[in-house]
Amino acid sequence: VVREKRSGKWEIPETKEAWIFIRNSRDEEILKKKVTLSTYGSFFLSFTLAKDAPSGYYRIQVSPFESEEERNKHPESRFDGSFRVEDFRPANFEVSVRTDKESYVFEDSCKATIEGSYLFGAAMSGEKVSWKLRLNPTRFSPTGWKGYFFGPGWWEDDDKSQLIESGEGKLDSSGRFYLEKSLEEVGFKGSASLRLEAVVTDLTRQSIATRTTAVVHRGEYYIGINL
Repeated sequence: VVREKRSGKWEIPETKEAWIFIRNSRDEEILKKKVTLSTYGSFFLSFTLAKDAPSGYYRIQVSPFESEEERNKHPESRFDGSFRVEDFRPANFEVSVRTDKESYVFEDSCKATIEGSYLFGAAMSGEKVSWKLRLNPTRFSPTGWKGYFFGPGWWEDDDKSQLIESGEGKLDSSGRFYLEKSLEEVGFKGSASLRLEAVVTDLTRQSIATRTTAVVHRGEYYIGINL
């Protein structure tokens, strides 16, 4: 989206064309293309990187001027950005996370298992694992009870997400890591969504992350009134 500042306001530019320049991490120009702006002052562009394209940061520049001399004379009229190109590296292993229940009640104990295994079948014994256990406020709507929801109203201030546990360790001989956490009250007005995120890193420093969620109910019962 392109906008031009006139009299202190951002407006659709009068010019209908723009030049796009992309330079790779070796400072080589790999794209130079003129595009036509839509009536809304926007454009869409896609291009394909070469199979042997170098990795690293690439620079992209948008300007109404084609020549580099004119672009340098009018730096206020150009936009500069960047993106990163990485070498593709296929995964050598997979990671799973599971909790012992699909839902809990505050004050319950949550037990979870993090497991890493190589794609050729071996367990990831001794590899590094890190995790974060977080509670996010949520509204609960029971299945089969359309129109009922339990939790703070839209007019109330939202509770803040809370990190309740984090840590690091190593997978055991079977490629598993076990953790247990008591789900104490954190002051939410309603129920919560429990989110467990785990990252496993192998000897080559390749890391794979995954997550799972479960509902933590405010209590064992919900009481609703139909008016």
